[in-house]
Amino acid sequence: MAKGEGEALSPEAVADIVARAAEEARQHHLDALDQMDWQRALEHNATALLWRAIALAIRLKLTRPGVLRADGGALAIAQAVGHECMAAMLRLEKTSDPSSVYQKAGYIHDVMFGIAESVLALETGRSRPRSRLLLVAVNSMALGRHDMTLAMAEAGHWDTIGQVARMRSKAGRATARVNRQSAETGWQAEAWPVIRKHLKGPARTRKEWAELIEAEVSGTPSVGRIEKWIASVVEEPNGPLPTRKRKSPA
Repeated sequence: MAKGEGEALSPEAVADIVARAAEEARQHHLDALDQMDWQRALEHNATALLWRAIALAIRLKLTRPGVLRADGGALAIAQAVGHECMAAMLRLEKTSDPSSVYQKAGYIHDVMFGIAESVLALETGRSRPRSRLLLVAVNSMALGRHDMTLAMAEAGHWDTIGQVARMRSKAGRATARVNRQSAETGWQAEAWPVIRKHLKGPARTRKEWAELIEAEVSGTPSVGRIEKWIASVVEEPNGPLPTRKRKSPA
């Protein structure tokens, strides 16, 4: 989408464009299944689910169409939408009504970051052939649950989503455990001691933490990739660092 286009079109028109991106990713998913490339199929499925969740968030007015200008593809856009859903929850009155905007924002937020966690695990598991099959199997179950949640949300079955959300499945806990183990290998594993060593030091922005890790750990990706890892794994609620915007102090 060209810069500024998201602001010129209506939210519904933008949501339709995003839905077409989801369908295209789904077709890539089916093509990969035909080729029996299970990991690539799972990655395309995750991308399709992210675009569906983004389209739904736009239709529910939980995010702005302009968020599609975020750099980094579907995953970066999904993270931005997830943060906007959380911001909406902070503005709204807390309620347990599953059909309330507050709860809808929470469901979309959980789906967004649940899928993102699976994508991160699959990316970090590429270099670990022995565990790749387990990652694909466990994350297939996780994405299946997110697919079910999205299907119910798209059909307006918010009460059912509320009931399912209250039933924490064993598969969900297994996914989180495997993903954490996958994320804490290679340079990520070496980054944790660096983080703990400097935790009580001077306040740092997310970018400064990423640059510190890059300087002290070998084999790291770009600073931008490290920042994304910090945002999704190291910052609260998953890790010890407080959540912050890139330029705000720790």
